Amino acid sequence: MPTFLQPPPIPDWNSLHPIIVHLPIGLFLALPILLMFAMCFGRNNKGLAGACLVLMAIGVGGLFLATSTGEAAASISGATADAAAIMHEHEELAELTRNTLSIISGAYLLFLLFAAAMKDRLKPAGWFAAHLLILLALAPALLMLANAGHLGGRLVHQYNIKAIITGPPPTDDGAQTDKLDSIRPADSTPARP
Repeated sequence: MPTFLQPPPIPDWNSLHPIIVHLPIGLFLALPILLMFAMCFGRNNKGLAGACLVLMAIGVGGLFLATSTGEAAASISGATADAAAIMHEHEELAELTRNTLSIISGAYLLFLLFAAAMKDRLKPAGWFAAHLLILLALAPALLMLANAGHLGGRLVHQYNIKAIITGPPPTDDGAQTDKLDSIRPADSTPARP
């Protein structure tokens, strides 16, 4: 089997942070769109609200993994004093964001349980208002998430703090390159004069 079709090696726990951290960020940044659909159409289509809850659950789980792997990565970083101050701020904001988004997700779960118990007695205005409250609570939490991500980006790009991700060395036989060349389209750009 060609090496580019094999799974990559799984890094150590303290090197997983850059792989894990992007999932919850993407999920939570996409969540407001789905919540707005659930707010407008979800009372008649409970699957939208369920999808929001699943997105929140996966996102919260990802945040717990991200903070745990981030702490492990920080313990071996060897950061300078300036970078250590940014790292501390990043770590504190990430934990606060994780806890805030966990509370918001828990509140949404409680609301959906309440809505299920109420059945048809929950009026459309109540459904709309509850989703609006969740969206209003989510807005500052997403700003916190973006700022925590920005601090992480500064650590990587300004202070060159990176996870140690290793793998097998490349082969010298050229077999992988030849196999990749066979699936790439031919270069159709004209040569430059």
